[in-house]
Amino acid sequence: MMIGNTYVNSHYGQLTAAHSAAPVALFMRAGDNYDLAYSAPARQHTQALAAGGPLERVLSGHPGPVPVERVRGSAYILGQRLNAAETQALAAVGADFLVALGAPGHLDALLCLSTVAVPDVRRFPAERPHIRDLDYHSDWRAAGGPSGDYLDCFELPEGQLGLAIGDVAGQDFSTALLTSSLHGIARALRSSQFGSLSQLMRTIDEVFCEVCPGNSYATLFFARCDPHRGTLHYVNAGHESPVLLRKTATDIAP
Repeated sequence: MMIGNTYVNSHYGQLTAAHSAAPVALFMRAGDNYDLAYSAPARQHTQALAAGGPLERVLSGHPGPVPVERVRGSAYILGQRLNAAETQALAAVGADFLVALGAPGHLDALLCLSTVAVPDVRRFPAERPHIRDLDYHSDWRAAGGPSGDYLDCFELPEGQLGLAIGDVAGQDFSTALLTSSLHGIARALRSSQFGSLSQLMRTIDEVFCEVCPGNSYATLFFARCDPHRGTLHYVNAGHESPVLLRKTATDIAP
C-alpha cells in the first residue's frame, strides 16, 4: 500500500465484490440493550449489544457508514477498540460497516451491513463546523458511480480548522469502501499528533495499511488552518498540488 510516495507492504486480502445475497442486520434499542430486530439471512442466536459500551459512545451522533476494522481478533471503529461482546456480536451478523440511527448524540438503532451490501460510500461532511473568525466554503461534485473521492473538514483544538482531501485509486465498490475507511481513520487520528502534521500523516499511513490491499493506494492532502494567526500548514502526500488564490487575481501561488 502507498499513500503518496510512502510505500508500505500489505498482505490484507482484496475486498469482496458486490453480489445480491447481502447480509443486513438491525439492532434496536430496548432498555439497557440493543436487541437484534431483523437480519437477512435470519439469525436466531445472536446476542444483544449492551448499551453504554464503546460502540455506542463512538457511534452516537456520527453520520454515515462507519467501517469495522478487524486486527488480530479485535474489532475497531474510528480507532476505538470494541469490547469482546461487541466484537462477537458484529462478527455474528457479518458487519463490515455500521450506520447509527437516531438523533445527534442519541443512538436508537444500529444498522449493520456487509461489504457486499454497501453502495457508494464517498465521504463528504454533512455539516461544516463553525470556526470563529473564519469564513470558508467547500464543494464536492461527483462524476457518477462509486469512486475514491474524499473531502472532509473538521474542528481541531485551539479553534483551528482541519481539511482533508483524498483519493483512493479505482472506480468500484471496493474503492468506495476503502475511501470510507480512510475517512474514519483520518477523523479518529486528527488530534493525536496535533503538533506535527508529518507524524499524523505517517500514522494514518500505517493504520490505512491494515485495510488496504497491496494492489491499491491513496493520495491525501491534510491541512491545518489557524484563523487567529492567519496561517495554513499542510502535508501533501501524492495528491494534486493545492492552489492559493489571493485577493489580487494575478497573485496565484501553488
